[in-house]
Amino acid sequence: QGSMLSAPPPLVPIIHADDCGLSAGITEAILACFDHGWLRRTSVVVNGDGWSHAVAELRRRPTLGVSLHLNLFEGRPLSNPSELDLLVDERGQFYRGFAAQWLRGLSGVRAARLRGQIRLELRRQIERFLGAFGDRKPFLVDGHIHFHVLPMFFDELLALCAEYPIAGIRLPRERFCWPAVRNAPQVRMLNLTKCAVLRALSRRADRALHARGVSTADAFIGVIGTGGMTLEYVSAALNHLHAI
Repeated sequence: QGSMLSAPPPLVPIIHADDCGLSAGITEAILACFDHGWLRRTSVVVNGDGWSHAVAELRRRPTLGVSLHLNLFEGRPLSNPSELDLLVDERGQFYRGFAAQWLRGLSGVRAARLRGQIRLELRRQIERFLGAFGDRKPFLVDGHIHFHVLPMFFDELLALCAEYPIAGIRLPRERFCWPAVRNAPQVRMLNLTKCAVLRALSRRADRALHARGVSTADAFIGVIGTGGMTLEYVSAALNHLHAI
């Protein structure tokens, strides 16, 4: 008697907004999207200028899913800047971009001390988030400008999964597809390059997450379409994912 293979479960789209808490203005725009019924989840920057405002407003909206948006890219750290001399400038501000952080990680210069500083700040951001939203399950994590998939940062974040109840880490693995929509802007080579780099880094990270039992999203939309994420584009991109 032959057996029938079960069909894979259908994709469930989740409309998610990053950067809540980065500023009051960004936070208000995200909250308006939720209040109008368009948004299901948002991730919060715990070291943003709008953190206190975001906490107060998100507590008034218990049905809005909340995750942690780790940020070692801009603004001030939660740690004392003197503890993060390899990550901040003379003003105590994060200042290295994605490429610079990656190259520094590859160089091996003061690698052990750099890893220690990364883990220190990641731990403090995790603890601040859990202090405000630890009652909202599951505990999901992503990263500002997707820096969290850089090997040196990701390895430290993965190690912290043994200390904190991290249920899922988002990986920005987006398919190479530019949906045919009316008046679509021309795809930018920079966006395609970012997509290729993030896909490669996500493949490495995915194997490690699977081994540790940490979940991630099956698909992602948002890198290739940066600067052109109209409702029509998003709808076409979702239809493409459902068709494959």
